[in-house]
This record gives sequence, structure tokens and C-alpha cells, in this order.
Amino acid sequence: TASDTDTITVTTDLQITVTDGKTTAAIGGKNTYTIKVTNAGPSDVTGAVVSDTFPSSFTGVTFTATQSGGASGFSASGSGNINDTLTMPAHSSITYKATGTIDPSATGTISDTATVTPPNGGNDPNLGNNSATDSDTLAIIADLKMTVTDGRTTVPAGAKNTYTIKVTNAGPSNVTGAVVSDNFPSSFTGVTFTATQSGGASGFTASGSGNINDTLTMPAGSFVTYTATGTIDSSATGTISDTATVTAPSGVSDPTLSNNTATDTDTL
Repeated sequence: TASDTDTITVTTDLQITVTDGKTTAAIGGKNTYTIKVTNAGPSDVTGAVVSDTFPSSFTGVTFTATQSGGASGFSASGSGNINDTLTMPAHSSITYKATGTIDPSATGTISDTATVTPPNGGNDPNLGNNSATDSDTLAIIADLKMTVTDGRTTVPAGAKNTYTIKVTNAGPSNVTGAVVSDNFPSSFTGVTFTATQSGGASGFTASGSGNINDTLTMPAGSFVTYTATGTIDSSATGTISDTATVTAPSGVSDPTLSNNTATDTDTL
């Protein structure tokens, strides 16, 4: 009589990746990480633990998860950190998508690390791919916008006229040091203006006379509205144009410079 006894070892290459598809992320902006855990086989595995403790500067996190190949044990949706114990047939995978907001006060870089750990008694021949990290440089990115209008296309010489000038920080980052300027045309005389804000903007001149030249602090989503009234010179002819501009400070990236300047033109 002969016998052969083999010890059966669960051997499986568990792998994890994490990416947000970018290398620079906006302070105050939304961000989405894709976390994928795979059992590359050859054995099935029960009790693999996947975890992702998101950085403290990544707030309000919610996530969803889907599977391929019969994996189970994952949270199909949730909030906060990921910590699931999985059953994964060979060649199955689970993909998490986690969305949150980068804290407006964050600086430097933001890094997210996800890990998959084999169960006790499991053999993973390549532990080097059991952890993955995505790192981004943080940047102040804000779409500053300017509009100017007097609500008409024709205005008589010698008449009163009022321009409404609105500067908006469409975000996603807060901005300190945005410069708004409006040098009114010489034919627009005796100008006085008032200004109001929404969303916590500051640094504007609440009332004044002459040209507008303010340096603003603008949280994402805030705006400042100026109302400027004056008289068109009675000897003016042709057209009258008013141009207002907002300029981002050094260190702020504005993705759409074409809306930083606006002009209103009327026939006299």
C-alpha cells in the first residue's frame, strides 16, 4: 500500500490599483478615485481584505462598487473609508469609485493609498502589487468670470446711464488677490458706484466714484456686483464702450481666460 499526502495551499496573486487619472488636483474641487482589486489566480480566495483610508483632506467621500467574475462581499455603495472582506474567484475583480471634495485649506500634495491583504493561510507570490498609491500636486484653480451690461444697445448723448459689472469666482478653489478693474470711457462722466457681494467675497469698495480698481478675496461660488451710474457727455458721438476685467493673482490657474474681460458697446 502506498499513499501520497499533499498540503493544499491557496495561492493567489491579489492586485490593487488606484488612480484619479490626473497629476494635479484643484484645491476645493471634486475628485474621484478608481480603486480596482483583482484576483489574478490561480486559486479562488475567501477573506481577502481591501481597505482604503482616505486622506483627511479628502472630505465628504461616497463610493460605489461593481464586480466582474463572481466576486462578492463588497459594499455596493457607502460613505467614508473602504474596508471590505471579499470572496474572489480566480480572475475576478471589484472596482470602487470614490468621490469627494478636496479641503479648501489643503496645500502641497494629496495621496490616497489602497491595500488588499490575503487571508490567513493564503499565499500571495507577489506582495509588491498589494498596495497602490495615487499622489497629486494640489493647485489653486479658479474660473474667474466678468460681465458688464447696461441693458441696452442704444443710448442718447447727454443721458444718464448705468452699468452693472459682475465678477464671479466659479471655482473650484478660493481666490485671494483677484484684481477687478473698470476704467470708464472719458465720455462717461461724473461716475459713482456701489457694490454688493454674495458668498462671502470681500475687499471691494462698497461705494465710490470714478474708476473701479479693487483687489478681492473670493471664495468659490462668490460674486461681487458693481452698479456704476454716470452721464454720457452731450458732445459724444458714434459709440460708447465700457470694458471691465478681472485678473487672477500669481499662483492661481484660471482655465478659461476668455471670460475674464467683458465689454458693453452702445450706439449713441
